[in-house]
Amino acid sequence: MTFSLLAYDNQTGAVGLSSASCWPAIGGIVPRFRPGVGVVATQHFAHLLMAETMLDELAGSKGPDHPGHLANSIENFAPANRQYAYATFKGQLFGWTGDHCTPLADHLADGDCLAIGNMLANDQVLPAMVERFNTTTGPLADRLLSALMAGDAMGGDKRGRMSACLQVWSPDYPDIDECPIDFRVDLDERPVATLTEILTEYRAKPRPMPWRPSPGLTDAGR
Repeated sequence: MTFSLLAYDNQTGAVGLSSASCWPAIGGIVPRFRPGVGVVATQHFAHLLMAETMLDELAGSKGPDHPGHLANSIENFAPANRQYAYATFKGQLFGWTGDHCTPLADHLADGDCLAIGNMLANDQVLPAMVERFNTTTGPLADRLLSALMAGDAMGGDKRGRMSACLQVWSPDYPDIDECPIDFRVDLDERPVATLTEILTEYRAKPRPMPWRPSPGLTDAGR
């Protein structure tokens, strides 16, 4: 019931995720982020504790490869019934689709991105997302959103779409001078299109934000 794309930006070191689903408020269910580690997604019976366990394991990994012991750590979360994926600040990308996930369920990685979905309308949804991401230039947010739009146009979740989300996280977070992109459309008839409108409106506004080396507008002089 969900299709997502996770990615690593090898130019800026940022990680991000875009996701849409027939389920409401997917932005509060599927993604989990941790500073210094990266972003993970659990779907097809998303599990927040499983996501936190994955982040714990990824935080302790020493190299760029998939931590071999991660599978053992999440064995208690019935991985055969779930999908999970992650993108880390080390450039690690990994996806898993359990044998018991409702068809059409799969994941597809290529370059610095990975698409993953279940209950898909057809087998072209994930390839369309990956191809769009890899052939689009510009900021990571635009590429993630463009990929989500491509999956949506190809049919996405076969039961329709009700919510969507977009996240982009800097490797320097929280020591950044502007708000991170963390947008959600929790209930809408056209959530992916609305997400695009939110990003456009966000960029049209000033975004001052206090951070450690530089106080915000209301903090000057403290």
